[in-house]
Amino acid sequence: MTATARGRPAGLYRSRNPGTESARHKARTRRSPNRPQRRSATKKRHTEKSDREEHVDVNSTGYDPVHTIVDGITAYAAAINDQSVAEGGVLAYRLLAREIRQVMRPGDTCRLALSSTIVTPDVRVGCFVIVLQDRILIAFRRGMFRKTSETVVIPISSITGVRSESGTSIATLGTQLLTIFGEPSVTIALPVRRHVAAANAIRRAIATAEL
Repeated sequence: MTATARGRPAGLYRSRNPGTESARHKARTRRSPNRPQRRSATKKRHTEKSDREEHVDVNSTGYDPVHTIVDGITAYAAAINDQSVAEGGVLAYRLLAREIRQVMRPGDTCRLALSSTIVTPDVRVGCFVIVLQDRILIAFRRGMFRKTSETVVIPISSITGVRSESGTSIATLGTQLLTIFGEPSVTIALPVRRHVAAANAIRRAIATAEL
């Protein structure tokens, strides 16, 4: 009894001619050994490229601040009593790790680190904020298709005040903002439900920094 007779649709088979099927099978057999090799070579090149990129990221300055950054993320989560922000902080750091490593140096102590949004007249993008012992770093990427990285550095000694307020413009309506007045001045967004605790934590970190 044929497969078709058993109730299997005839359309599942490419041909009823055994000779034709045999020729096609041989052709596939002759071609198949080369296919895995091409895929393996592509995968190998991709792996080598990733390894090189990771090597550049970790060793571009000869210093990896990940441990002190984690301390800062943990301190911020504890200060606002919300452990969920720690995961967002880690993800933000990973995205901007290369830029952050370029502006940090051995001996830096991270007092606070958090994921936020930088708000300027022409930019409103996610950023990573780091309060160090003598300066504040804010790293972010702008651009829709071609991303460009930027890092704002605010010396603690240049800060004259910190103000929190609700956004009033169309772009910031319903957003809780924190403006750090220094050289330069920067405005960032705070978590809506924890904005008071977040603002106080940032103020304390700046006040206890080395002036």
